[in-house]
Amino acid sequence: MIMCQVCGTHMDDGALFCDACGTALLANRGGQRNTMPTPSDALSAQTTPNDPPYAQGRVPDDALRDTGAYAAPVIIRLTLATGQTFTLRGKYDYLIGRGDHDDPHLDANLADAPVDSATVSRQHFSIRVVRDGVFIKDMDSMNQTIQNQERLQPDQWYPLNTGDILLVGSIALKVSFERP
Repeated sequence: MIMCQVCGTHMDDGALFCDACGTALLANRGGQRNTMPTPSDALSAQTTPNDPPYAQGRVPDDALRDTGAYAAPVIIRLTLATGQTFTLRGKYDYLIGRGDHDDPHLDANLADAPVDSATVSRQHFSIRVVRDGVFIKDMDSMNQTIQNQERLQPDQWYPLNTGDILLVGSIALKVSFERP
């Protein structure tokens, strides 16, 4: 049995996501599973050479190469304070930004939000779903991506969890996951 560190739900060994809250669970070196650290936890934690790269907050690109059939299915919802929700599903890589209203390159077009999207870059951030969880990367945006009050360094992957708050330029988004 493993326990979700976010909501305390007990699940069978081998679970990749919490059945109750959708938080992604990671394997550690000893074969046990635990939840991904939040960026603030990860960046303040002391790490040792045996710790997984996620313990340092950032995730190396090569750790995120195994997309495709091995990735756990997940529906990602990005919700504005107004209640408008952008739903991401059916893919493993998503691009979020601001573009023309019919921009086919964006999976969530914040120009369609009922708030001022002028501070959002055309390609602001990316989300990737892999076997070990869901990750976010700032695409070197002009006005940065903030995750739970921590600025994301451009072009580096970070764990993304249900309940995270993203500040994208001046737009706040709440993240939630759901298994189909």
